[in-house]
Amino acid sequence: MTGIRFSIRLDLPNGNRIGPGKIALLKAIRVEGSITAAARYLGMSYRRAWLLVQEINIALQQPAVTTTQGGANGSGAAVTPLGEKVIELYHSIEGITRASAHQEFRAIAALVREATTQQQRAFARHLKRIEIARQLNSELKRKSTRMRKSTKGPEPGI
Repeated sequence: MTGIRFSIRLDLPNGNRIGPGKIALLKAIRVEGSITAAARYLGMSYRRAWLLVQEINIALQQPAVTTTQGGANGSGAAVTPLGEKVIELYHSIEGITRASAHQEFRAIAALVREATTQQQRAFARHLKRIEIARQLNSELKRKSTRMRKSTKGPEPGI
């Protein structure tokens, strides 16, 4: 599509929104089986992911994500059939838009100034820094979790 990327945000009649971030979260929950793992996969905090799940569930007539607590298999989350339908419809809207606006995308691409090699290198360095920061953040979270688990014993006396 000529290098142009687009994203669609649906502003729902009840005031809520569904866009690429919430769809990515639903897909990550489907794959990972938990909100925590999905948040980690997407590089966001658990709290942010949980709040987005709540927003999605409140927006729809039925929940898009259900959670389970405890048990032999531990806690988890699953995308409901309604959540699967939302993902499917969202991607359908994207596909229809991409196909029907192909000429317009090409026309806009023809109007866009080419990035200089220097700009491209700077942008690549910026993306690399972001990726390194995400990796470090993920590693720190894992180490922090391991440290918390290993120090669950009683507090040492002073």
